[in-house]
Amino acid sequence: MFDKHRQRRVIYNDDADQRYHQFSASYGYDITDEQSFINARTTPTFNTHVDTYVWCVGNGADPPWGAMEHSIHPCLGSNEHAADVIVESCHAQGLEVWGSLRMNDIHDSFKAASLAETSEPIKAEHPEYLLAPERNRDLPRELIEQHLWSALNFARPEVRRYRLDYIERNAAAHDFDGYELDFTRFVWCFPPGQERKCAPLMTDLICQARARLNAIGARRQRPYTFAVHVLDSPEVSLNLGLDVEAWL
Repeated sequence: MFDKHRQRRVIYNDDADQRYHQFSASYGYDITDEQSFINARTTPTFNTHVDTYVWCVGNGADPPWGAMEHSIHPCLGSNEHAADVIVESCHAQGLEVWGSLRMNDIHDSFKAASLAETSEPIKAEHPEYLLAPERNRDLPRELIEQHLWSALNFARPEVRRYRLDYIERNAAAHDFDGYELDFTRFVWCFPPGQERKCAPLMTDLICQARARLNAIGARRQRPYTFAVHVLDSPEVSLNLGLDVEAWL
């Protein structure tokens, strides 16, 4: 059990793409079994100043990133098992492990040709849940609006429930010591111009996430650390609809 208020030296955030064939190859990783998977990025953090290992669980899709599930290394079998391998190896070295969820990842805004090709099926199933229409894909790339066609709109209660349910399900499925909500990959959650007005909606989501993680911790009879990854300016965060002061 880890003291959630302890002083941490280095928090190591792993975006976890070594679990996939195409990324492992580009990095030069030779992953053939669970040990070589651990050795790719995790083993080098052992016996260092790293106190906390943060494992990116994905973008909230199940499986993460949708069609990329077929690219998981055969020796791992699934995203779920890959996460468990990391947790077990870190715990054996005395490192705490957090899961980290990208709250509104929109890599697909510049990779997908249509909603049908986006990496989270709910986007194609419910285009009304998004911040902008699909036609925005054809706008000049320097415009923010060009990226919002694949971003979920957290002003909608359906979107907030969808995210909360994933957080609870994923946090409960693994022996994480904590859970991080990453609001930096990417930063847009609300319709442009309505961010401050919508901030209480995200504050309510944060409260509900804390309650759900508390319940998991109570069942496990140990504290469950809750972290948020936000921009380093409270004012900028608030302008994006993230009232970090209220969360604290």
